[in-house]
Amino acid sequence: MIRINFVFLMNDNFSSQAAAYAQYRPQYPEGLFEYIIGFVKHPKLAWDCGTGNGQAATKISTYFERVYATDISRQQISHAIPKSNILYAIEPAERTTLEDNTVELVTVSQALHWFDLDKFYKEVKRVSEPAGLIAAWTYSLIQIDPATDPLIHHYHNRILENYWDAARSHVNDGYQRIDFPFTQIKTPVFSIVVHWGLQELEGYLNT
Repeated sequence: MIRINFVFLMNDNFSSQAAAYAQYRPQYPEGLFEYIIGFVKHPKLAWDCGTGNGQAATKISTYFERVYATDISRQQISHAIPKSNILYAIEPAERTTLEDNTVELVTVSQALHWFDLDKFYKEVKRVSEPAGLIAAWTYSLIQIDPATDPLIHHYHNRILENYWDAARSHVNDGYQRIDFPFTQIKTPVFSIVVHWGLQELEGYLNT
């Protein structure tokens, strides 16, 4: 499992703001994907689960022959960047049309906490090759400077306090308490560094 600083689940919280996600969500660092790929011997087929607008899928596609990218939100996928070796599909994390023992890498970026984990992990084991790898990561609050950070925390912890889904708590603690029944690899911490103006910051907060 990788941490980044910064039943068939049908609880779709993101379709209504798919365009904003595509425009304002930060990109994951290239070093993260280089690190993950270092553990993959035969990069033929990867499954990017909960792909959203395909941020991780497009990065992974530069390393893999094929990427199967799934999400339950048609609107999110409609904003994904098309690439010839990415197949986007509207499918739940817990039940896909992938064949048994065919996937070398499963990636889940900022989405693991939304899944029915028991069913998802069973699906991961079904579709993965014997030496397959699963990489899941998340990021929480941004850090800007001592003057701005308390405002961000107040917005997140107080103003929005009663609006967060209970699953959000796993993001806040960096997935430290989430069930992960696989042999874990000790990993470095990666950081997302962006240079934003006020418009980009506001757009991100609105998502």
